[in-house]
Amino acid sequence: MIKSFFILQALVSIITATLVLVFVGQTQAISFAVGAAFAFTNTLVLAMIINRIFTKKSVALSFILIIFKYLIFGVVLYILITKKLVLVSWFMVGLSILVMSIIGLAVLHLQSVKKEK
Repeated sequence: MIKSFFILQALVSIITATLVLVFVGQTQAISFAVGAAFAFTNTLVLAMIINRIFTKKSVALSFILIIFKYLIFGVVLYILITKKLVLVSWFMVGLSILVMSIIGLAVLHLQSVKKEK
């Protein structure tokens, strides 16, 4: 199920970034893609850390990784916004791709549950 989620998130991000590039502009598409990549990476790292916790592989190290992850992401986010490397509004739209992927995955899961009945 988690693999389906990441595939769905990547596809939605690529398709939406392409549409933004074609219909809006290059700068907006780049900002969107950076936001989508940021959300994708954040979710991927979080899934790996949660997997470590549930397999009981050094829980303390997993919590240190969580803290380190947020430190790195916070610094990257600060640099992106303060140096004006991305358009904040399109970056936020890119971050929101995570929500669209979750909704899409819920719909796919609901359809598979209905087929089983």
